[in-house]
This record gives sequence, structure tokens and C-alpha cells, in this order.
Amino acid sequence: MKLKAVLIAMIMALMSVNGAVCANNGLIEKAKSEVNRSLKDPEATRFRNVRVKKGENGIVIGEFNAKNSFGGYVGYEKFYYDSKSKYKLSTESSCKEGWEARNDLIKTMNEIERAQGLPLTPQRDPSGWEIGYKKMFVDGW
Repeated sequence: MKLKAVLIAMIMALMSVNGAVCANNGLIEKAKSEVNRSLKDPEATRFRNVRVKKGENGIVIGEFNAKNSFGGYVGYEKFYYDSKSKYKLSTESSCKEGWEARNDLIKTMNEIERAQGLPLTPQRDPSGWEIGYKKMFVDGW
């Protein structure tokens, strides 16, 4: 009787694992592949907490740890993979770097306009970036 119960439990466990694999349709592997394409040593990449984001179709979130030029691991970083977007992969650090570069450009443009006596061009509302960052790297983690 115990053997029968154990066999049934094992079959149910295998069925649930198989269902989870089919449910993501290879999205997780595509996301990992996209992360690896941008790295110097893709074979050494470590992943954790990688999953299809709940309530989102075609989005994978997770963390990766990669080696730097000196061969040392740099620490886990969050990534966001959207299979339906033109720009499929975003990492937390690249998102922040892009925002800082944008702010630097706006400051430079304002300084040039001031020096030339031109009226300042209204700055774009930064909340769009904040909303995107929050969606990708804060909500649902």
C-alpha cells in the first residue's frame, strides 16, 4: 500500500514538472541564451531565480552572475527578458547607466542653450523611465 502511494506521488510530481517545462515553451532557455550573447565567458555564467513572470506573457525575469575580464565573478545582477519587444534584454545596471547618460546629455544641452542665450528646451518627464524601471526590476521580484 505504501509503495502504491509513493508511486502515485512520484508520477504526479513528474507530471507537474513536465507541465511547467511545457508552459514556458523554451522562454527561459531563450532568455539565458540572450544574456549569454552579451558576455565574455558565457559558459561560466551562473543563473538563479529564473522564471516566467506571473501574469505576463513572454516575459522572463531572473539573475545572472558572470565573470569579468580578470576571470572573477562580479555578483548577481537582475535581468528582464521580453520576447515580444524589439529590445528583448535589459539588465539593471544598463538601465541605470542609460538613465544617467540621458541626464548628462540634458545637462550639457541646457548649458549650451544658456551659453547661447536660447530659451531652455523643456525636459522630458523622467517618470516614464521610473515606471519602466519599476516594472522591470522592482515589481514582481
